[in-house]
Amino acid sequence: MLGRTAVVAALILSVCMHSVAVAYVIYTGADTTTNDAWRTTDSAKPLDPDGDNAYGTDGYETTPWATSSLPAYASVTRLLPYTETNPTAADADDPAYLGPAPIPDISTGRVYTWATTPGIDYNVFQVDLLQDATFMLGVITDTWANNPEIHPANVQVRQTIGGSDSVSSGAMGDRDGDVDYYLFELGGSTGDRFIVFGTAATTAIGLGGLTFDTVPEPGSIVLFGLGAVGLALYWRKRK
Repeated sequence: MLGRTAVVAALILSVCMHSVAVAYVIYTGADTTTNDAWRTTDSAKPLDPDGDNAYGTDGYETTPWATSSLPAYASVTRLLPYTETNPTAADADDPAYLGPAPIPDISTGRVYTWATTPGIDYNVFQVDLLQDATFMLGVITDTWANNPEIHPANVQVRQTIGGSDSVSSGAMGDRDGDVDYYLFELGGSTGDRFIVFGTAATTAIGLGGLTFDTVPEPGSIVLFGLGAVGLALYWRKRK
């Protein structure tokens, strides 16, 4: 039986979740089957949080291979010194387009650096929140067909301002030069900062870019529901 204190606590937590952006990092999974069709809406994407079957609906960081379009709630800083694209890179949907197939492909690219030490972590992107937000951050990888080992052994996100959560995606085993996406659900407040980094697998490291998609708030809805159930049980107990 739920006590009155537990019921009140559940209700308070539910209200707080609705009104405050709670800082967190959750690794959601890897999409290694969408490949080039990240903007193609008739290509199923079970990990897409907003249900439109496209990555980067809110925005994307794809320099140097396409013009970036960032969401209003975030800014991105590239932390590695070099960018590159060329015809030997993997192809992917041109982000300027969004909709059903066919969408024209373009050659992708990477943000990267050389002279790295295998097994050491290197920061690749910095994401700063300009507004309170809950969103899915997609890390674009496996964009370099002729040099796939440049992609890190894993992909991680750490919150460096507003918290210190670090989540690893585990080993990046699908290095076949056909674009992949590692997805993290992030929540935070204005001024929070997240660092995207990876562990070098060889003497170079690089990533292809970032995508941003709004995450609905099922967590707060679930908590509100639990609070309502708890309140019902409480009043039932009083009868």
